[in-house]
Amino acid sequence: GRNFSSLPTPPIPPNLLTPPTPLPTKGGQLVLVDFGASKFTTRTAISVTGTAIGSKGYTAPEQAAGKSVFASDIYSLGVTCIHLLTKKDPFELYSFDEGIWIWRNYLNSPVSDKLSRIIDKMLEGATNRRYQSVGEVLHDLQESIVSSANLSTLRANPSSSAKIIPELIVAKLGTADYRNIKDAIANAEPGARILVRPGFYRESISIHKPVEIIGDGERDDIIIESKFRPCIAMGAEKGVVKNITLRHYSWSQLQKADLIGSLIGEFLFKPFAIAIPQGQLILENCIIHSTGIASIYIRTAATSPQIRNCQINPGSKYGILVTHNGNGIIEDCDIIGHYIGVEILKGSHPILRRCKIREMKHDGISIAPHSLATIEDCHIFGNGGTGIRIKNNGNATIRRCNINRNQEYGIYVESNGAGPIEQCNLTGNSGDAWYIPPKCSIRRSGNRE
Repeated sequence: GRNFSSLPTPPIPPNLLTPPTPLPTKGGQLVLVDFGASKFTTRTAISVTGTAIGSKGYTAPEQAAGKSVFASDIYSLGVTCIHLLTKKDPFELYSFDEGIWIWRNYLNSPVSDKLSRIIDKMLEGATNRRYQSVGEVLHDLQESIVSSANLSTLRANPSSSAKIIPELIVAKLGTADYRNIKDAIANAEPGARILVRPGFYRESISIHKPVEIIGDGERDDIIIESKFRPCIAMGAEKGVVKNITLRHYSWSQLQKADLIGSLIGEFLFKPFAIAIPQGQLILENCIIHSTGIASIYIRTAATSPQIRNCQINPGSKYGILVTHNGNGIIEDCDIIGHYIGVEILKGSHPILRRCKIREMKHDGISIAPHSLATIEDCHIFGNGGTGIRIKNNGNATIRRCNINRNQEYGIYVESNGAGPIEQCNLTGNSGDAWYIPPKCSIRRSGNRE
């Protein structure tokens, strides 16, 4: 090993200088042992700035700077792998002009795309995009082995019904199949998985075939931005979007337009970050910004989206707008700072579970006439109007919700509104726990006022 720090390197114990005893294995499994630097240093010591242990060319950037983490060993293992595959010194395998690894140019025998991507992730310069543990590497290696076995079976038996759908890589820099997401979708087979590497993608995407679009990195670093058109428009029966930041910019005054202006704007510009007029879109772990009418727009009974663990940031008139008999399940989302958090119109029936709906200028949730909603285990607080407003002939089932610190009522029910309200905490609202007019068929039980 070579020391890259001005500080003296601690002596390495004798047991780390001798080759490890081979371990017996079962079924030909490989075993990785004795990563000396990580084994010798404690978690406290390895994170101390100025402590740098490593071999020239094999050392992770943060380790060379004296800021080692345990993922640093993953980097060193990746460099070891490309050295063994190419028989070249690591410095020959990195292009300082382009700032990328060029180890593929020196391969004596080809390796699979899956293995190449695993090695690339081990060699990521940024620690938050690198594998964090050997277990993660093994998981992807095992998946690669299964895929290779399936491919061998298909080659041996071409008439087999099994079909291998490859993954596609989208990246602005470095090795990739495509530079933008549109082209990847256009060329993807149905069911394909599209991995989007960190970068800024200025495009409006139409999902017109069943594909998965997965952010491969931190969601803050993978940004899709569109102007005047949705970031994502759903046009297929199924689709998946995960781990991405979506930014949508509409006309600056569009969300303040009158009814006619809004209808014209909707027809011409579709002022939504995500438009779901059909199909089952799974939207998970995304950050969403919009300056349009709605961040997420769900329309018609032909929709059945599942929206999970998303952060819907301020800017649009509605955080989520559900209309024309729209359905869907919205779970574990944080909806912040719109005019109305969730607007439910024209016979729609969404289900909300475990969501935070907070800091709206007006109501947290608004349920229009002849519409329904199921609202369970949500926290609805700090809104400028009412927590939940059920309009004339609207219907809601509300269970185990905390509805607090709203400027008007916790729950406001207009005439002929209906639905059970059970085991909710309705304390601390400025206008009282609820307003329920006479003769409304509201069943209440187990609530705190």
